[in-house]
Amino acid sequence: MINTRLSFWNFSVKKLFALHPDSFSKAKIGIVLSILLISILKVFIVLCLSWYYGQTIQLPRAILLILLYVGLLKLTLNNIIQIKFIAHTLIWIGLILVVTNILFFSKTVNLISLQFVFMITLCSFYILGNKFGIIYSFLSALPIVIYMTIGAKVNYLPDSTDTLISPAFEIIAILNFVTIIFAHYFFQRAFIANILEKEILNQQLKVAVKNANEATKSKSDFLSTMSHELRTPLNSVIGMTDLLIENPKAMDREENLRILKFSAVSLKSIINDILDFNKLGFDKLHLESISINLYTLIHDICAGLEIIAKEKGITLNVSVDETIKHKLLISDPTRITQIMFNLIGNAVKFTAKGSVTVSVKVLDIKDGRINVRFSVADTGIGIHNNKLQEIFEPFSQATTSTSRNFGGTGLGLPIVKRLLVLFNSQICLESTLHKGSDFCFEISFKQDENLQKFSTEQD
Repeated sequence: MINTRLSFWNFSVKKLFALHPDSFSKAKIGIVLSILLISILKVFIVLCLSWYYGQTIQLPRAILLILLYVGLLKLTLNNIIQIKFIAHTLIWIGLILVVTNILFFSKTVNLISLQFVFMITLCSFYILGNKFGIIYSFLSALPIVIYMTIGAKVNYLPDSTDTLISPAFEIIAILNFVTIIFAHYFFQRAFIANILEKEILNQQLKVAVKNANEATKSKSDFLSTMSHELRTPLNSVIGMTDLLIENPKAMDREENLRILKFSAVSLKSIINDILDFNKLGFDKLHLESISINLYTLIHDICAGLEIIAKEKGITLNVSVDETIKHKLLISDPTRITQIMFNLIGNAVKFTAKGSVTVSVKVLDIKDGRINVRFSVADTGIGIHNNKLQEIFEPFSQATTSTSRNFGGTGLGLPIVKRLLVLFNSQICLESTLHKGSDFCFEISFKQDENLQKFSTEQD
């Protein structure tokens, strides 16, 4: 239970419930509050009728009880003491009322006495648990057992005419029934709420287990793919090295060296992807601030990939806004290269025929900054709508056949996505299955004003 005290002037049940988020705690508070409020009403009725009929014994007892109930109500609303202490106090008051009613006032087991016994049993189990439930149930039933065994036969009990008279008896009986109904209502509502909470938690657990299984499968597929991706260029490196060692003056020596270099570069690219992804995951990667010519950088990146595109028989179209041709921008050329190389490389890889179009367009120039939109569009295999977000997840590709048919680690796009976060940007994707894809993003660059004039003079 939370021990935060509320203001002395607090009369809000909502504030009290807010301190106890658990559904069963709220039910216990609801039961105690309903007992206190209805008990105050009952005692007030007895007080009025006792005063009207001049019942000298009932009157002081009613005054004492109403003071006790009001005090307990205030302690409950202010959250000063634990609800269990309030419950113990209420049950002991109930036990005293049962004993005095059966053995001294009514001198019989009437409806009200039975109602009090039932309320004590019910509340002790609901609020205090099985242990106190059994103890208080036994204590509340004990006066009935005593009366039935010796009280009705032996007239040693003092006579009293201070019994509840009509209509007080009927009103108290009705209000006792109301109290019992409220107690059942609050506990039943808590029980249902608890079941619903468990169902929600079970659903969340199922989703978590499913996600964990999918993640495990993805990582397993990734390791399987990686073993293949690493082995292929590594075998090529070893094979070409063996050929060069065995026949260093062969006619195809230059071709073998070219293949060897290509395999080594591929192997380095895979390892870099893994290392960069690991750094990004631990937030260890930071952007550099270097003066670059974006126009030249994009053309250099595309020049390296144009050879691969030509080998596949597809066209690589490059369109860079002339506005930035003679401007120097502050950025990280390594990460820009990595982003564009991944996107253009993917576009070339997944395009069997047609073209890949790289577009870099200036959106606006304001306050010394240039907002640039990058786009890489292709006429390749495209991506299904329900896979558009999945391909940006680590170790994932659009289909299981993708890695088998096209290769790759499945880390390229996740790296692009995380790198763009460092640039305060995000990747956008439009794709149609079997027709192609268009990846785009925007980056705001700061102009290098110090070198701007120098660059213009050189041209």
